[in-house]
Amino acid sequence: MKTSFACGKNQFSLSPTPSKPKFLPQLHAARQRWIGRALAGFIPLLLLGNLDAQPLYVGVSSAQYTTYVEGQGAPTTTYPPVSRTTMSAFPISDEMAFPLEEGFGAGGTNYAIANAGLFGVSDRTGWGFANAEAVSQLWFSPLADQTQALNVQINAQGAGLSFSFTSGQISLFDLTANSELWNYSWNAGGSAMVPVPVPSGDNIPWDGPYSPTANFDLNTDFLALHQYELTMIVCSNAGDDTEIVQIQLTGLQEVPEPSSVGLLLPAALGLAAARLRARC
Repeated sequence: MKTSFACGKNQFSLSPTPSKPKFLPQLHAARQRWIGRALAGFIPLLLLGNLDAQPLYVGVSSAQYTTYVEGQGAPTTTYPPVSRTTMSAFPISDEMAFPLEEGFGAGGTNYAIANAGLFGVSDRTGWGFANAEAVSQLWFSPLADQTQALNVQINAQGAGLSFSFTSGQISLFDLTANSELWNYSWNAGGSAMVPVPVPSGDNIPWDGPYSPTANFDLNTDFLALHQYELTMIVCSNAGDDTEIVQIQLTGLQEVPEPSSVGLLLPAALGLAAARLRARC
């Protein structure tokens, strides 16, 4: 029997309300100085990126990554329920594994896995009773005014049933203008026997009416003097089945550290010159 749907029961919720880290004001001046130094050596790379429709480079001022994993084995007297929450300023991954020595799935292993990365989040739960959640929040500014095509890929697959017991959100908020640019989310808690064609609270352009995957583009206007908040959340709840959920964003790329820019600059200049000659 399915356990209660855990997504949102923890401290993570699918909320469009933006949040700022407590240390954001102190980092603002440092961020401006860092971007200024990086920009001086990074302009050739930006020019190269514009020639070939590369991702928009951004300076990440701060980030917060959070994972939650919970599960149990069988028998529970030997492998009782255990949960763990981890928070970090850097991308993180956490995992729990529980032996299944009796009952349904005996001889296997029950997993709760969560991954929170720079531009992607994912989790996996099951085969057994398990919950997992991954949250990634980034605060950044682009290095140029630009309309950028961002691509969002979502996979919410569970035990062969569409969406199954998963939920997720990806949103972008302009903190400087105090306005939400876009917000996409879903919350599926359908029957373990009958898939739901459209999850509740859903505005995802799924690949089909019963498809658990989506792949769509978002043309977004960015301003270099503005600061943005990107939030990505996925969570799943397994009960004698397996749930897999992932959100991946492409179209943005973090600016390398200033020292790395210096190493990349000679190669970038040579490559840019070669491509410009080829275009003439």
